[in-house]
Amino acid sequence: MASTETATTQAEIDTYARQKVNHDARAASRLHRSLLATSSTPTGGVVQAYAGYDGPHCALDFFYPSKIVLRKGQRVQWHFDKLAFEDHTVTFPGKKALWVAINSGVPVCDPDGDAGTMPDQPADMTATTLATVCPGGASQIELDIDPRFAPPAGDGVVTSTRDFESSGIEGANVGNTTAFTLRFRARTVNGPYTFRCMIHPFMRGKVIVG
Repeated sequence: MASTETATTQAEIDTYARQKVNHDARAASRLHRSLLATSSTPTGGVVQAYAGYDGPHCALDFFYPSKIVLRKGQRVQWHFDKLAFEDHTVTFPGKKALWVAINSGVPVCDPDGDAGTMPDQPADMTATTLATVCPGGASQIELDIDPRFAPPAGDGVVTSTRDFESSGIEGANVGNTTAFTLRFRARTVNGPYTFRCMIHPFMRGKVIVG
């Protein structure tokens, strides 16, 4: 028996899609503004912060707050439990985090596979076909990940702008949302303590300790 329902037209589908995108964009903007306006009040000397914040149908890749002002000895606790879609890291210092991020996921040639401990040579990124990136073909291509990229690092205490401290990868896809806490025991003198997300290096923030 033939259906008597009127078929949805492509124009109607396109209109609905535009309306949905606009609705979600406005909702994301409102959530972003509300999070920026919310002051991070210390609780027992601990400043509460978020590494990313996902809402319905949106992911906000931003640190809330991105600028944190502390007294010497105070702690900051970054939360990942609002991530429904994304994964992030909180990694100090920002320049080191950026270097690790840039140098992770780099294509390399590893002819001996798991028998060796490290990749044997850089991949030829000027090659014009996938098969010629490595001398032995595409089957020998691996992605070289810096060992500092994924796991937690540090002792939980920041005493200088050179301290490498990282939450490691946390969020929705890795199934781990453990809060990351750092204590800041030294005042900032020649500049703030900086941090980034190594997965999304455009996410960055700073901590000023007075």
